[in-house]
Amino acid sequence: MDKLPSMGIDGCTGGWIGATVHVGGDLEFRFMNSPDELREAAAKVSRIFIDMPFGLEEDSLRECDLLARERLGKWAASIFLTPCRAAVYAPTYEEACAINFEKCGKKISIQAWNIVPKIRELDRFLRNSLKLREGIWESHPELCFQALNGGRGLLFSKHRREGVQERFSVLRRYLPEIESKIGSAHGKLKSRRIGVDDFLDAAVLAVCAGFSSERLTMLPEYYVYDSYGLRMNIVVPQITL
Repeated sequence: MDKLPSMGIDGCTGGWIGATVHVGGDLEFRFMNSPDELREAAAKVSRIFIDMPFGLEEDSLRECDLLARERLGKWAASIFLTPCRAAVYAPTYEEACAINFEKCGKKISIQAWNIVPKIRELDRFLRNSLKLREGIWESHPELCFQALNGGRGLLFSKHRREGVQERFSVLRRYLPEIESKIGSAHGKLKSRRIGVDDFLDAAVLAVCAGFSSERLTMLPEYYVYDSYGLRMNIVVPQITL
């Protein structure tokens, strides 16, 4: 891992949960109300992986989403097809569906619509944070777990007890105290109603964000930018056996 800490961020109820892996492997969690709180953290870490789409197409589906779905296989549906920019900023679900269907040929799932407020929030933040955007990368927890599991997709959903234990097992190789750290953070942030799966997602993103550039790859492998200069690439680890 790099000399500076690395950070993973996952959207959660009422805000964002951040995990920081410090030099030596110590793990720390923090709750953030908005991406603006990233400004202070970003200056102290080597790289941030965030599980939220950023970089929006104007009239088509994002190539990175399609490639990520293909790579994920069985769990492809866990990666939502990101709506186009006009749909993201539509005032209602019905209008967003109509706009996205007209421009991209697909309506928007209700699950994707439910995260649209966070997509807007992150989009506005990064469009106004030129100095920070280079160190913040889009990634996806299931792709990270798959890579750390030797390229094999996990057997169970993260919402099942067996799936939670699977993910603990994968992470334990990198963070031996992962269970006690999540248990402690979950207790302290109980009022925030953050799921154990959110902590696991943030933690695996933080681990992978700390890998050297040689251990990472992009989907697609060449840079793609939206009309505001935001990258439309999902970064994932190379397969680790």
